[in-house]
Amino acid sequence: HMGIIKYIQVSMEEKLSHDRFIACHRNQINPKDLPEHALTFAYGDWKYEKMTKEMHGDDHILRKKVLVEINEDFHRADFVDLSLKTSLLAELIACCREKDDARRELASAAVMKVAATVAGRERIVESKYIKDLAVLLRDPLPSIRSNAFTAFLYISEYRAGYDAVVGSDLLPLLVDLLHDEKEYKLTALILELLKALSEAEIASEILLKTKVLERLNFHLKSEHLIVRRLGVLNICALSFKLEGKKAIIISETIPILCKLIHEDDEELLKNVTKALCSLANKKKGKVQIMECKAIPRIKLLLKHSNSSIRLNIVQLMSNISEHPKISAELQECLPTLKEMSEGDTDFIKRFAKIAINGLTWKPQLLSLIHI
Repeated sequence: HMGIIKYIQVSMEEKLSHDRFIACHRNQINPKDLPEHALTFAYGDWKYEKMTKEMHGDDHILRKKVLVEINEDFHRADFVDLSLKTSLLAELIACCREKDDARRELASAAVMKVAATVAGRERIVESKYIKDLAVLLRDPLPSIRSNAFTAFLYISEYRAGYDAVVGSDLLPLLVDLLHDEKEYKLTALILELLKALSEAEIASEILLKTKVLERLNFHLKSEHLIVRRLGVLNICALSFKLEGKKAIIISETIPILCKLIHEDDEELLKNVTKALCSLANKKKGKVQIMECKAIPRIKLLLKHSNSSIRLNIVQLMSNISEHPKISAELQECLPTLKEMSEGDTDFIKRFAKIAINGLTWKPQLLSLIHI
């Protein structure tokens, strides 16, 4: 009879829906004790409440299993949003300070996925977790540092986010990390983060009080193209304001840019020419460009196939043509500029005409009228 009953039970279970199958086993009269460190299942809102309690417990093996499950779930933004109804994020942040490398890495990856969602990054900012997360920027494991930098990049995608990061005094730390970080891919992430944070109103003022230009000058000479690209982007951002222009010119960045202008990478050239265009607004900037013998290369780039590079070069010519010696050297570009003023993009046409006016300008003698 027992065999028949068991057969009927198995047959019944095969036909039950998933929810009723779970309910059937939960309602056993004599349920067996769960094995040690067993990972249990729950659904809906209760799922992340259960995970929060398990993360708060002392069973480290179970906590690691929960962290793996959380990372699997957090590939979906709706699951991240569901978890934010609980205090699971606080447990993940606390786990980022643990000594165990595996749990710390899993926690940092989960927080990064939280930061990738709009609701998640807003919760991180509102809950003032910026400084807690910043601890990971000096973690001994490169993968954890990478997760932290990426999380901050997500947070810095909107105004309240980058203002919160800058307001937490992270800029001087990031400048120090430009010197300390040995992994070039992570250096690239730092440079990308600094560029994102430069959108904050007070960012350039804070950065110029640090050794940022010394660090950037070093990385502009990097053997890695991605690092050079991002280094130049940061110079562009810092040169936007007048004080930034002055500091960059004093720091002897222009000679390095004038070497980079000889490279062939279009993305790099686009930003190098933009930076030089900005710095050439100052007289000392014009002089440094001339002294670095960059004018021949600038004349060649006037015919570049990339319209953004051509536009930057035309604007650069407009700025440097105010210097008499440079103006004399650029006279041979007038035919090309005339062609561009008639048959290029609207922006280039406009600035080509300005450059032509600058190169053809002559001082007029004023006649004295005696009364």
